[in-house]
Amino acid sequence: DLQGWDQEEIAFNVNYNSGSCLLSREELDSFLSAALDVWNSVPNSRIKVKIGNSSTTTAAEAWAGSAKDYPIIICDSEITSTLSGTDTNNIPGVSLPRVEGGRLTGGTILLNSKSSDESNLKEVIDLNVEIAKVVVAHEVGHVLGLGHSDDINALMYFNASLKKNLRLSQDDMDGITWL
Repeated sequence: DLQGWDQEEIAFNVNYNSGSCLLSREELDSFLSAALDVWNSVPNSRIKVKIGNSSTTTAAEAWAGSAKDYPIIICDSEITSTLSGTDTNNIPGVSLPRVEGGRLTGGTILLNSKSSDESNLKEVIDLNVEIAKVVVAHEVGHVLGLGHSDDINALMYFNASLKKNLRLSQDDMDGITWL
């Protein structure tokens, strides 16, 4: 059985200088602050989240499990390579919770910032601001331990980029409260 986080306050570290990230520090902080605020708005949740420290961990290091500062958020312009050739078209973000000894201990969120002339790519920079916040909040939910929801109204519904507004459903609130 997977157990949740030991600590009640979780600080998400951010690599602001991960190569060719097209988002400014201010934009990334804005997306992350909104994402964390929505999860912190659940009154019965024991988990509170905040922005942590600046990090130099690369996407490849974090994804491989060799980072020392989990959880971490990184813009990744080489996301296809980081994910070993996975088709990253239409994927603005991806996360990988870190589990040690059956307990959540961290995680990695990669935001797709690869440059391309292909019109079907969904880099986080190409999303409108509200949808980018939704995507970041959805990926934060995974790192906190939530899976996908069957509820189309839930932030944790499998296709977060379909959401127009950053808000939690009752399913999302029940999930984070359970953790």
